[in-house]
This record gives sequence, structure tokens and C-alpha cells, in this order.
Amino acid sequence: GLCALNDYGYFDTDESCTTKTPGVFVAGDCRNKKIRQLTTAVADGTASAEAVRDFNMLLEYGGMTGCSPLLFLGMV
Repeated sequence: GLCALNDYGYFDTDESCTTKTPGVFVAGDCRNKKIRQLTTAVADGTASAEAVRDFNMLLEYGGMTGCSPLLFLGMV
């Protein structure tokens, strides 16, 4: 697939909701994390939006071409 799931069916990301696949970001309860609550999902949305913005800046000013960010949002 585009982005691998872990053994429990969640996406592995860092704290900015960035996956190992360039340009793929995951926020919400589909992300591998300890707590699944509305407040943490909102925080994920904020972190992932900032990561997507940074990725877009890299595309625009860093010379990366042929790539668009993709954001997965999910709640369990």
C-alpha cells in the first residue's frame, strides 16, 4: 500500500504526524498512539497541518517536484 500499517492496524508516525512515506501525513485515531480522545485528535490535526505546510514549503522552495502531500484523518 501507499503507507504501511503496524501489527495493530494503525499508522506509525512521528509527533508531527509524518509517516516514513514522503508527503503522507496521518492524524487522529488511525495513528499509533497511547491515548485516543477527541482532544488528542484535534492536536494531531494541528500538528499535521503544520507538517503539510512545511512539506509544501519544501516543495516550493526546496526544488522537490512531482509530489503532493496526502493527509489521512481518522477517528475510531
